[in-house]
Amino acid sequence: MKYPFVQGEFELNICAIIKLAVLGFASGILNSGFGLGSTFVVNPVLIAMNLPPLVAGATGSFMAMMNNLASTIAVICFKRLNLPYAAIIAIMAAIGAVPGVLNSFYLVKRTGRKSITVAILLFWLVVLLVGHPTISIIVLMRKTADGFYAMTFTSFC
Repeated sequence: MKYPFVQGEFELNICAIIKLAVLGFASGILNSGFGLGSTFVVNPVLIAMNLPPLVAGATGSFMAMMNNLASTIAVICFKRLNLPYAAIIAIMAAIGAVPGVLNSFYLVKRTGRKSITVAILLFWLVVLLVGHPTISIIVLMRKTADGFYAMTFTSFC
């Protein structure tokens, strides 16, 4: 039985299944072990496998949501959830998402290009990649000057 695939449809064959299994394993290790979001690995590979960028982005977002849900359940099971703090963060994220989405729609409509969103994300990624380590080093140097020994491990148990 031949199915007529159209442009953008994902043809699931043995090679694609193996690629997806390796991709899932690698993104799980990177996400759990190093804190890299799974979308950094998954989205480019899905796009390289001829999936439309919107579908790849939605798939990555779904994976990130499921990973966050699993992490939240684990934190709740270990009774390590600071509920008031989590509620404040959730409320602030929801409030901040509204102007972010509206601004994104406005920029896409004004420029006529969806790539403006990618450019903005790339800009903030570079800012964070430079700013976060710089600020962390400065804070660590100040703490070390105050007698803090950075190489000590503390027990979470």
